[in-house]
Amino acid sequence: MDAAVIFRNATKFYGSGDKANMVFQNLNMTVLRGTIYGLLGASGCGKTTLLSCLVGVKELNSGECWVLGGRPGSPGSGVPGPRIGYMPQDISLISEFTVRSAVFYFGRIYNLKEEKIEERFTFLSKLLDLPPANRFMKDCSGGQQRRVSFACALVHEPELLILDEPTVGLDPVLRDNIWNHLVELTKTQNTAVIITTHYIEETKQAHSIGLMRGGTLMAEESPDNLMELFGVESLEDAFLILSQRQTRGEPVPEFQNEEYQAKKRLRDSLYSSSNSVADTRVSGSTFALVSNENITENRTNNPPTAKKKKYKQYYNSKRLKALLIKNFEQIGRNHSGLLWTFLFPIIEMFAFFWGVGTDPESLRLGIVNGESTWDNCLNYTASYPTAKYISDDQSCELTLLSCRFLQSLNTTIASKVFYDDIESARHDVESGKNVGYMYFAPNFTEASLARQNDGRLVEDYDLDFSELQIWLDMSNRQIGEVLKWNLYGYYYDFMHDLLTECNENPKLANIPINFEPPIYGKANDEYLVFMFPAVIITLTYFMSTSVTSATIVVDRLEGVWDRSLVAGISHGEILFTHFVSQLVLVIMQIIELLFISMVIFDMKCNGQFWLALILIFTQGFNGMLNGFFVSITCTTITLANLVTTGSFFMMILMCGLIWPLEGMPSGLRWISLCLPFTVPIISLRDILTRGWSLKYFEVVLGFIVSSIWTIVYVVVSLFILKRKG
Repeated sequence: MDAAVIFRNATKFYGSGDKANMVFQNLNMTVLRGTIYGLLGASGCGKTTLLSCLVGVKELNSGECWVLGGRPGSPGSGVPGPRIGYMPQDISLISEFTVRSAVFYFGRIYNLKEEKIEERFTFLSKLLDLPPANRFMKDCSGGQQRRVSFACALVHEPELLILDEPTVGLDPVLRDNIWNHLVELTKTQNTAVIITTHYIEETKQAHSIGLMRGGTLMAEESPDNLMELFGVESLEDAFLILSQRQTRGEPVPEFQNEEYQAKKRLRDSLYSSSNSVADTRVSGSTFALVSNENITENRTNNPPTAKKKKYKQYYNSKRLKALLIKNFEQIGRNHSGLLWTFLFPIIEMFAFFWGVGTDPESLRLGIVNGESTWDNCLNYTASYPTAKYISDDQSCELTLLSCRFLQSLNTTIASKVFYDDIESARHDVESGKNVGYMYFAPNFTEASLARQNDGRLVEDYDLDFSELQIWLDMSNRQIGEVLKWNLYGYYYDFMHDLLTECNENPKLANIPINFEPPIYGKANDEYLVFMFPAVIITLTYFMSTSVTSATIVVDRLEGVWDRSLVAGISHGEILFTHFVSQLVLVIMQIIELLFISMVIFDMKCNGQFWLALILIFTQGFNGMLNGFFVSITCTTITLANLVTTGSFFMMILMCGLIWPLEGMPSGLRWISLCLPFTVPIISLRDILTRGWSLKYFEVVLGFIVSSIWTIVYVVVSLFILKRKG
């Protein structure tokens, strides 16, 4: 009978220096094949950490650990891997699993055929009284969840079975059935079983027990020998005696007698000797005898002579299939999350196109007309022209030009509110009722005529009275600038029409600056045309990040991440399958964005559409990688959401979406250009509005920046995963 598990001088602590938290120190432990080892101790004594080191999830700070003849994680050891079955203290199964899919997930990971998994599922359902196969884990009670978790550890009939508190909350009859099954496994399959439990007395069926307290293994004996040694009838009494003596710092005389010391010396000498593994029984105690040859061989990091199949950690199609099925089950069964995933791009795009870029409407603009009342304006202009060309003397008769201008104002943008005096109009602007007011002097028409006819001889007061005086509330700069720009346009049209009617050259209304047709874009393009490339890039990036940022956090919180690693799955396999499953969602979201913008709202692409599509896709890819980075570094979903939204808002402010980069200080501008999507936004704008291709370096640069961020995310994420183990 050889050893399945050996710890020698094992030490584990967290932190460093005086602040180090010691979990256990110089711990020695031996578990034989074909035996049940009961590891007993109160919560917090180090049992779970010890098991985590055993299965390779955590590493010892010092000392040695040998599992099934090799170091955990060494080539060919199969640990982590299919040679062990691990049931952690937590349930460690995702809530979207059904009872059946949970067992099948681990069966596939362990490379079992579907028929074999079905056979084992049927057997375990009867043995453990599992809930109905189609019941979701989130709908199972705590005891039912533990039974399913137990079934997942047993499904592949491992060589070493590690059970952390498997019988908590179970019916006594079921607990007894489980123990009988474990005893049967040790007899028929030579399985080694390590079990931790709070029910001390149930470990009487164990072949040996280790009593652990405060990070120290106080004793390692068979239950009968331990009770006989202390002259008690229960294991609890023996544990109590040991704990009290440990607290007082007293030696244990029973461990000092000649017979016990002889057994201990025999065990230690056999461990350090060159003899081969043997089965030795001394006064009813069984000890693992480990050859120095095997120990030396393992210390050189060479795998021992394997009695079993060597399991490799390379990519495996069955494991990838199991992970993909698990991921798509998580996605598909989270109905609210899936619905929001597809509604989010629709809501955002419609909000953008309907809410951004169009001119403000119904702005209240105060009017103080010293020439005439509004009613008089309407009555007069309905019957008489405000401009009449007299061909005899080639003159033009003008009347109530203020009325003519006011009628030309577009009531969609400016809602005219008339006042009798300037004070009242100003008061309503100051109180926030109106966005501004305009004033026409009493002799506005006469002054305008004098301005036109007198040329260089015109008087200053005629120049003043012919002005259209406007006071605006510029606290809202966007509204103020839009209104100012439109009033310029209305005045130009007003003068252009007036000169035409007076048989004058309408070009006299132009200022001596002429803007020719734009080289790129249109002179009257809406602001949303400029914003669209930035919106499509940032939305793609943010949606991809939000979709993926919670995935690994959820797996870690529910424990399925670590449990999958113990089963032999690599970090690369987990990340790859998460990437594939999330990629499907991201592609569908990108299709939604492009369909809404290009088809429904008729946004134009003046360049090569396929080039724009690839650039948008690379940003979705980078957003996914950013989401994985966030989920790896954050320990809770709340923290992941805060990091995602907080960093994204900062990048939105600096990427040129809200304000041009040229308006930033030069140092901040360079920081902005180093962000993940600032340069790609510029490149996409060049493709969509300028029609540029890869012949232009500005377009190529967007792809270069995306590639650099891809490499950064991958390298940093893998480094963090390696550090975390």
